[in-house]
Amino acid sequence: MKLQSSPRRSISTESIILIAILFLAALVRCLQLDRLPPFIDESGHILYVNDIHPSFFEIGKILGQYIFRPVVNASQNPLYSVRLLVGITGVFTVFGVYCVAKTLTPAAANEPEQPKSFGLLAAALWAFQPWIYFHDRLALHDPLVAAFHVWGLFFAIQAVQQENFRLAALAGMFCGLAAMVKLPMIALTGPCLLIALTRLPLHQWILRWRVVVALSAFTLPPFLILLPNSQNVLTLFGQFVGASQPQASRYLVFVENLGLYFSWLAGYNTVWFILLLGIVLLYTLLKPTPLRITLLLCALLPVLSLCLFMTFFAARYVLPFQIPVALLMAATIPSLWASLVGNRRTNDASNRRMSAFPNTTTLGRIVQLAPSPIRPHQQPED
Repeated sequence: MKLQSSPRRSISTESIILIAILFLAALVRCLQLDRLPPFIDESGHILYVNDIHPSFFEIGKILGQYIFRPVVNASQNPLYSVRLLVGITGVFTVFGVYCVAKTLTPAAANEPEQPKSFGLLAAALWAFQPWIYFHDRLALHDPLVAAFHVWGLFFAIQAVQQENFRLAALAGMFCGLAAMVKLPMIALTGPCLLIALTRLPLHQWILRWRVVVALSAFTLPPFLILLPNSQNVLTLFGQFVGASQPQASRYLVFVENLGLYFSWLAGYNTVWFILLLGIVLLYTLLKPTPLRITLLLCALLPVLSLCLFMTFFAARYVLPFQIPVALLMAATIPSLWASLVGNRRTNDASNRRMSAFPNTTTLGRIVQLAPSPIRPHQQPED
């Protein structure tokens, strides 16, 4: 008789695995932070932390400097201390990815239940990607954007599912904080709303319009802060995305940036990660679900937009948009594995049935398996 494990025991096991993931994520992010010399952007963030350079206001990079300031002033080794702060923030992002995955429960009838491993697998995929934890070890603003974004996504899903305006305001505040670190990251509000709404049947989307409005309203503070420098912000942002360049060169920029993106995937995460990602994308297109398609769009469209418009493209720009990638892979890999194992078991069972007739030809096996009253070497009765 097969005994069923108690829910308390399974929850305890999942908690232990999650703690182990967070502990290992902290190790790869927070140990030996002084091995790398400072990059130029790290130096700029630390040198101007007490005398914030006008360019931080002009391109909307404000909040990160104010977050770094007390750490720099309180430490004798500012570079190490800020890197440690970013590493700890990265651990909270890992936990946020886990919470988001656990929150993505289907409300639509046509959406299958996610496996119990969804949250743990998503957290592990985010925690141990070299591309991710390499940047979580540097004194950069982009890991802060990823942290604010993942918690904005978490509260957005909760707000839409429960039609809770307080949670919507909290989600909007986190999206606004991400934009206050880097103003262009206000675009992350779109994926937050899309993923959250996808958890509901389509006919209920219009019923959540007040939640959407409340969430969007609380993302406005960055624009109010930058309003006095709005002209400089628009000018520098236009230069950054190459607004003055001729359209003929846009295709070349796109191809070059897309090549950079795949080179980063291969360089940081190895070619095997690209192969696995390609299999996941193919499986998503062959067996789509609302969640998978939404995560695919939220992972693909922002990256393609960056490749199309950015005249200067760095690997750290893509970090927040890798969160849907980790969620998509975590939502797809268990189903893909179950499909492969199921097919293998079916083939094994078929082989075992066929092996029951070892000394016959293929035609003979077919005849023996056929539900016919007449068998080989058997004459019909008169």
